[in-house]
Amino acid sequence: MKPNNLYSPGLDDTKTCTAADQCQQITAVTLSSNAKAYQCYFNQTFAAARTLCQSLGTNADLLWLENAADVTAVQAAAATGVLRQSYLGYSDKATEGTWVAVHGNAFNPTTLPGFWNSTQPDGVANENYLMMLSDGTMNDFSLDGTDALPFICRLP
Repeated sequence: MKPNNLYSPGLDDTKTCTAADQCQQITAVTLSSNAKAYQCYFNQTFAAARTLCQSLGTNADLLWLENAADVTAVQAAAATGVLRQSYLGYSDKATEGTWVAVHGNAFNPTTLPGFWNSTQPDGVANENYLMMLSDGTMNDFSLDGTDALPFICRLP
Protein backbone atom coordinates (compact mmCIF):
# COMPACT_ATOMS: atom_id res chain seq x y z
CA MET A 1 0.00 0.00 0.00
CA LYS A 2 1.15 3.55 -0.70
CA PRO A 3 -0.24 5.71 2.13
CA ASN A 4 0.79 8.98 0.50
CA ASN A 5 -0.93 8.06 -2.77
CA LEU A 6 -4.49 7.61 -1.51
CA TYR A 7 -7.44 8.56 -3.64
CA SER A 8 -9.34 11.66 -2.58
CA PRO A 9 -13.12 11.15 -2.87
CA GLY A 10 -14.89 13.56 -5.15
CA LEU A 11 -11.83 14.66 -7.09
CA ASP A 12 -12.10 12.05 -9.79
CA ASP A 13 -14.66 9.31 -9.18
CA THR A 14 -13.94 7.82 -12.62
CA LYS A 15 -10.27 7.19 -11.82
CA THR A 16 -9.00 3.68 -12.56
CA CYS A 17 -7.71 2.36 -9.27
CA THR A 18 -6.22 -0.78 -7.83
CA ALA A 19 -7.26 -1.87 -4.38
CA ALA A 20 -3.67 -2.44 -3.29
CA ASP A 21 -2.86 1.24 -3.88
CA GLN A 22 -6.15 2.81 -2.86
CA CYS A 23 -7.51 1.02 0.23
CA GLN A 24 -6.57 1.79 3.82
CA GLN A 25 -6.55 -0.67 6.70
CA ILE A 26 -9.12 0.29 9.31
CA THR A 27 -7.22 -0.21 12.55
CA ALA A 28 -10.27 0.86 14.58
CA VAL A 29 -12.08 -2.33 13.52
CA THR A 30 -11.03 -5.54 15.26
CA LEU A 31 -12.49 -8.53 13.42
CA SER A 32 -12.60 -12.16 14.52
CA SER A 33 -10.04 -14.66 13.23
CA ASN A 34 -7.42 -11.88 13.16
CA ALA A 35 -8.90 -10.64 9.88
CA LYS A 36 -8.28 -7.09 8.73
CA ALA A 37 -10.75 -4.63 7.23
CA TYR A 38 -9.78 -2.19 4.48
CA GLN A 39 -11.90 0.83 3.49
CA CYS A 40 -11.73 1.60 -0.22
CA TYR A 41 -12.72 5.19 -0.89
CA PHE A 42 -13.25 5.09 -4.64
CA ASN A 43 -16.60 4.17 -6.17
CA GLN A 44 -17.14 0.81 -7.85
CA THR A 45 -20.08 -1.37 -8.81
CA PHE A 46 -20.67 -4.36 -6.54
CA ALA A 47 -18.99 -6.80 -8.97
CA ALA A 48 -15.99 -4.53 -9.58
CA ALA A 49 -15.59 -3.92 -5.83
CA ARG A 50 -15.61 -7.66 -5.19
CA THR A 51 -12.97 -8.27 -7.87
CA LEU A 52 -10.76 -5.54 -6.41
CA CYS A 53 -11.09 -6.96 -2.89
CA GLN A 54 -10.19 -10.43 -4.15
CA SER A 55 -7.04 -8.97 -5.73
CA LEU A 56 -5.74 -8.05 -2.26
CA GLY A 57 -4.86 -11.61 -1.29
CA THR A 58 -5.85 -15.23 -0.81
CA ASN A 59 -9.46 -15.54 0.40
CA ALA A 60 -9.91 -11.75 0.46
CA ASP A 61 -13.39 -10.52 -0.51
CA LEU A 62 -15.95 -7.85 0.26
CA LEU A 63 -16.39 -7.61 4.02
CA TRP A 64 -18.30 -10.51 5.55
CA LEU A 65 -19.11 -10.76 9.24
CA GLU A 66 -18.36 -13.98 11.11
CA ASN A 67 -20.28 -13.28 14.30
CA ALA A 68 -22.11 -10.66 16.36
CA ALA A 69 -18.78 -9.26 17.63
CA ASP A 70 -17.79 -8.43 14.03
CA VAL A 71 -21.10 -6.63 13.53
CA THR A 72 -20.59 -4.65 16.73
CA ALA A 73 -17.02 -3.70 15.75
CA VAL A 74 -18.07 -2.43 12.32
CA GLN A 75 -21.08 -0.54 13.64
CA ALA A 76 -19.03 1.06 16.44
CA ALA A 77 -16.40 2.25 13.95
CA ALA A 78 -19.10 3.68 11.69
CA ALA A 79 -20.68 5.53 14.61
CA THR A 80 -17.38 7.34 15.25
CA GLY A 81 -17.07 8.39 11.61
CA VAL A 82 -14.19 6.03 10.79
CA LEU A 83 -16.13 4.24 8.03
CA ARG A 84 -17.99 5.60 5.02
CA GLN A 85 -21.24 4.47 3.46
CA SER A 86 -20.06 1.32 1.66
CA TYR A 87 -20.88 -1.98 0.03
CA LEU A 88 -20.46 -5.06 2.22
CA GLY A 89 -20.28 -8.61 0.91
CA TYR A 90 -23.92 -9.72 1.13
CA SER A 91 -26.65 -10.24 -1.45
CA ASP A 92 -30.20 -11.56 -1.65
CA LYS A 93 -30.09 -11.79 -5.44
CA ALA A 94 -30.64 -15.57 -5.52
CA THR A 95 -33.72 -15.45 -3.27
CA GLU A 96 -35.36 -12.15 -2.32
CA GLY A 97 -35.13 -11.64 1.45
CA THR A 98 -32.54 -14.38 2.01
CA TRP A 99 -29.23 -12.60 2.59
CA VAL A 100 -26.05 -14.61 2.10
CA ALA A 101 -22.38 -13.72 2.26
CA VAL A 102 -20.80 -13.71 -1.20
CA HIS A 103 -17.71 -15.31 0.38
CA GLY A 104 -19.82 -18.26 1.57
CA ASN A 105 -19.68 -17.64 5.32
CA ALA A 106 -22.67 -19.23 7.01
CA PHE A 107 -23.27 -16.54 9.69
CA ASN A 108 -26.26 -14.37 8.78
CA PRO A 109 -26.09 -11.01 10.59
CA THR A 110 -29.31 -9.68 9.04
CA THR A 111 -31.45 -11.10 11.86
CA LEU A 112 -29.56 -9.28 14.64
CA PRO A 113 -31.38 -6.45 16.46
CA GLY A 114 -30.15 -3.05 15.26
CA PHE A 115 -28.58 -4.42 12.08
CA TRP A 116 -31.00 -2.80 9.61
CA ASN A 117 -31.82 0.88 9.31
CA SER A 118 -35.32 1.40 10.71
CA THR A 119 -36.93 1.56 7.24
CA GLN A 120 -34.98 -1.37 5.77
CA PRO A 121 -35.08 -3.78 4.14
CA ASP A 122 -37.91 -2.25 2.19
CA GLY A 123 -38.38 -5.03 -0.37
CA VAL A 124 -37.89 -2.84 -3.42
CA ALA A 125 -37.33 -5.11 -6.42
CA ASN A 126 -33.70 -5.49 -7.49
CA GLU A 127 -32.22 -3.98 -4.31
CA ASN A 128 -30.07 -7.04 -3.90
CA TYR A 129 -26.87 -5.76 -2.29
CA LEU A 130 -26.01 -4.72 1.23
CA MET A 131 -24.87 -1.17 1.85
CA MET A 132 -23.70 0.02 5.24
CA LEU A 133 -24.95 3.51 5.95
CA SER A 134 -22.66 6.05 7.61
CA ASP A 135 -24.33 5.40 11.00
CA GLY A 136 -23.47 1.68 10.81
CA THR A 137 -26.97 0.43 10.07
CA MET A 138 -27.66 -1.48 6.87
CA ASN A 139 -29.71 -0.81 3.77
CA ASP A 140 -30.72 -3.10 0.92
CA PHE A 141 -29.50 -1.16 -2.07
CA SER A 142 -28.49 -0.91 -5.67
CA LEU A 143 -30.31 -1.86 -8.78
CA ASP A 144 -28.54 -5.14 -9.41
CA GLY A 145 -25.22 -3.81 -8.15
CA THR A 146 -24.80 -1.22 -10.88
CA ASP A 147 -24.61 1.74 -8.48
CA ALA A 148 -21.03 2.71 -7.72
CA LEU A 149 -20.09 3.09 -4.05
CA PRO A 150 -17.05 2.94 -1.80
CA PHE A 151 -16.59 -0.53 -0.29
CA ILE A 152 -14.95 -2.46 2.53
CA CYS A 153 -12.73 -5.51 2.01
CA ARG A 154 -11.87 -8.27 4.47
CA LEU A 155 -8.50 -10.00 4.42
CA PRO A 156 -8.29 -13.15 6.53
